[in-house]
Amino acid sequence: MVLPRRGLTQRGAWLVNWLLLASAAAIAALVGFRGHGAGLVRVRRLGTPTAADTLSLSQRVELLEAQLQAHTALGADPLAAEAPVAGVCTATTALCPEHCALQAKGVAKFATECDRAARAASATSGNACGRDYDHEVCLSAPSRPSSIKPYAFPQTGRRCTVLDFGIRQQPQFSEAMSLAYNCTVHAFDPSPVTLRWIQSSGLLDNGNIHFHQYGAGAIDGKTFFAGYNWDQVSIMHPFVAQACALSSNDTSLTNSSSVAMKQPFRRECRDAGVMHPGGSLEVNVRTLPSIMSDLGLAHVDIVKIDVEGSEFAFLSQALLHYAARGLPFPADQLALEVHHYTQSPLYGAARSPEVAELSQLLNTLGGMELFYRLLPGGWSDKPLQAELPPARYNLLSFISKAPRGTVLM
Repeated sequence: MVLPRRGLTQRGAWLVNWLLLASAAAIAALVGFRGHGAGLVRVRRLGTPTAADTLSLSQRVELLEAQLQAHTALGADPLAAEAPVAGVCTATTALCPEHCALQAKGVAKFATECDRAARAASATSGNACGRDYDHEVCLSAPSRPSSIKPYAFPQTGRRCTVLDFGIRQQPQFSEAMSLAYNCTVHAFDPSPVTLRWIQSSGLLDNGNIHFHQYGAGAIDGKTFFAGYNWDQVSIMHPFVAQACALSSNDTSLTNSSSVAMKQPFRRECRDAGVMHPGGSLEVNVRTLPSIMSDLGLAHVDIVKIDVEGSEFAFLSQALLHYAARGLPFPADQLALEVHHYTQSPLYGAARSPEVAELSQLLNTLGGMELFYRLLPGGWSDKPLQAELPPARYNLLSFISKAPRGTVLM
């Protein structure tokens, strides 16, 4: 676990590495392992040899080192964490061509922008489908050194299972997966607009879709989300932004330098169009491990996450939970929208430390590789910037390094 250090002598590099590992070992020995929002003071391994068996000191140090590496980019290329890995996925879909084809036959109900489906069928970016189809899914991947056969979705002889976090009133992903690929879909959303819409929408007439009225979180319980005037909820609680300017209230000036000048301007401020109703909503949230346990699932084909900022805590908790048990992320694919992240010049132009850290943890702890990114650095939504700086977004898709069914267990 030696980390390369540019500009240090061999002895100096050895000393830095020794101090790093010694510090991590001391912390682990004194307080146990504490994860990002996971609430785990001492991580326990399940099943080997007993459910109460604690991680060894070296295992806790290894987890600490993985987090430190991801957080600081020590020993790693920070740009690589946001760069798709070439060749890991050979065919993708954004679901609109197959979804629109089913709507034309009267099977689907919620397909949108179908006039763009023909163009999207031959496009290289899922964005050609429009905003309701912005998550990219891998249909085939080559075999890996550890695999016995190439990956294909859906896999022959086994029904696929999908978890769809954040559907609001746009269930295109859920419906397309349930109809085009005959997947069992579990859809999740605590938004008031979703709870009002879901029962009369006709979505639940589809027997492959099961709706759960709670959200994704780093805890099992209740939390407070901010509500917005388009009925969305987010972990991001915006401040009241103000637009200020100088306005004239007295145009008279004295010519004498010995007499104080009358103030010709005053500072006037007004609300800058805050886009939320000013209150918080208490909603139920669950962690991924708890959801998987309640549904009786050990592994799923795809997890899609579009949860307005909760994705960082939700995924960090899940990754640390499974890594502490010697397990990768429990899905073959992850389709993810990231929200409200910063950009740092230390990471180069249009690079985000939060996104880079999450991507690195998905790789090192979760065993996932990035195969799709919509835009370098993502995009901003100017109407939100007054109250939610930094308001930036991006779409990422990951695939497991060892998808289920392609390796010998």
